[in-house]
Amino acid sequence: MSSVLSNYTELQELFLNISRNDNSDTGAKANGFWINMQRYDFFFMLSLLVKLFGHIDTVNIALQRKSLHLEEANKMISTLVTSITFMRNNLESFWGEVTSKCQDMDVDFPKLPRRRKVPKKYDDSINSTVETFTEVCDKYRRLYYKTMDTSISFLESQFKTQSFMFVNQPEQFLLEADYFPRSAAFKLGSNGQRSSCLSFHDTLLHRSDIELLTGPYWLNDTLISFHLNTYKGVIHESKRLLFIGPEVTQCLKVSPFEEINVFLDPLNAKEYKYIFLALNDSDIVETTGGTHWSLLVYCKLEDTFFHFDSSSGFNNHHAKVLADGLSKYFSPIAKSVFIEAPSLQQTNSYDCGVHLLCNVDHIIGVSKQCKSLRDIGLVNRMIVNTKRMEILGLIETLSERVNKNLMYIVCILSDLLYPLYTMHGIVH
Repeated sequence: MSSVLSNYTELQELFLNISRNDNSDTGAKANGFWINMQRYDFFFMLSLLVKLFGHIDTVNIALQRKSLHLEEANKMISTLVTSITFMRNNLESFWGEVTSKCQDMDVDFPKLPRRRKVPKKYDDSINSTVETFTEVCDKYRRLYYKTMDTSISFLESQFKTQSFMFVNQPEQFLLEADYFPRSAAFKLGSNGQRSSCLSFHDTLLHRSDIELLTGPYWLNDTLISFHLNTYKGVIHESKRLLFIGPEVTQCLKVSPFEEINVFLDPLNAKEYKYIFLALNDSDIVETTGGTHWSLLVYCKLEDTFFHFDSSSGFNNHHAKVLADGLSKYFSPIAKSVFIEAPSLQQTNSYDCGVHLLCNVDHIIGVSKQCKSLRDIGLVNRMIVNTKRMEILGLIETLSERVNKNLMYIVCILSDLLYPLYTMHGIVH
């Protein structure tokens, strides 16, 4: 559908040419397609479904991951429902956007449907239920809300079922137990050594992720997200620092300006003084990936984007694309300033992610004392050289907390859940 929408005018011309030059059934069908594409109803509904399915497809791809656990899936669906609800409350913006595009395309302007006469064989009671619209937008408002409400209702009916919640509750108890700060699910491998995994906030670390810290390997998006999530547990300054992980940053980079608020408004992003974005050079919509990490920081007080790149110039284009889109969101009147900030340069091809995290640490440490991020100086190279071991130590500490309490939790769960499993016929 997105391909149809992005090539709408070209398809109109194609169908019109076929209908004029082909007198067969193919020409008649092409004429029918061309007539439909001239109707505002068709264009409105196509635009709506492309916008809606864009969010649904992103979550659908994420739900196919083999490493996904129920709690993570539940959060994805909740976030999707929140996004659709937010879209539902922004009909006026969508209406204005679609209507303005009609002026540039061969699409009829919206108008009230012709009122049809009710056949005499129907009585007055039925006649009174015939739907009429007094304003041209009333019809499309009803269609818009019905589409959104149906989508939300379907998602909740599929993922908020009694069976889903029954299975999810034990897992959620393990992942969010108050015995340790939202970290859990650490387990032993068959050889007695620690293997996957550690769950912390919205990030699930596997053994393969942790092994990237032990050698000359490029840090993946999971490790970047994990480390950014650790700041949430130790930084309590209200509305000062906001950390946006690779997944959301990627969505912001590839999304049109009109959809940026869907990601940032639920985070109340405009209320924060500093916003940290983990940026990579990938152009793929569905995944993060890429070959190089850098850090983009927005300073609200200076209305300036600072780009910290450990391989100077490598991510400049991607950083400017992201900053241009966000600038319209944070500063709609005047374009925000973009600065390539001085950054310690990496001495190998794989430590860009480490530099990103060290830059975050450095900015957090000195931002209170410095009036501008222009004056923060460079990261100490010794800190970069020891960062991998620091992260491994943090993972070890969190894992030990889990290990001390895991057996106690399992015993409690066994006593609590055995009657429920017996009741549902899971055990006999």
